[in-house]
Amino acid sequence: MNGHSANSSTSVSSPILVKQSSRLIDGIRTDVLVQSFADRILILVTQLGKVGTLTQISMPMTSIDEPYELSPAVPSLNLPSLPVPHTSLQISPLLSTPPSDSKIIYEVYLNQIGMLVLTGFGPRPNPPLPPSQAFGRGSRQLVVGLALDFASKASKAGEGDSDKERIKFGSIMEMVMECRIW
Repeated sequence: MNGHSANSSTSVSSPILVKQSSRLIDGIRTDVLVQSFADRILILVTQLGKVGTLTQISMPMTSIDEPYELSPAVPSLNLPSLPVPHTSLQISPLLSTPPSDSKIIYEVYLNQIGMLVLTGFGPRPNPPLPPSQAFGRGSRQLVVGLALDFASKASKAGEGDSDKERIKFGSIMEMVMECRIW
């Protein structure tokens, strides 16, 4: 034996940055977890306590610096001003698919999250990222896991549902921006 124990370990800080946020949105616990890897950014948004569908989102480098429009904010619906998604976003399913009755709304969430990350939209991280984690806009692929709860509200369909969905959408986008590490 060379004097080294197989069980010895040294504590080192992880090079993988992680931020997370939890809120109750319309009575449903919503969690956002963001991890920044050297080659990808992983964002998990769950209201069901699971990863859900995994999708890769990218944008051609030629589109990264194109100007984008901002949608108007709607404070009464907690909807912040957000970048309007580019048609050049490339969305590739990796694992699972959204429920058939929620496919379109999942695409809306994926496109918006893609624009937030790939264009560098939102407040700068505080504290600033260390140089080893600071990458240019769109320089990494984005993987998003979505597990959204639409079923619990299906039986309560009625007036004001579209406003509730807008509030939910705006709240989730705010949570993603709060967890910014890109």
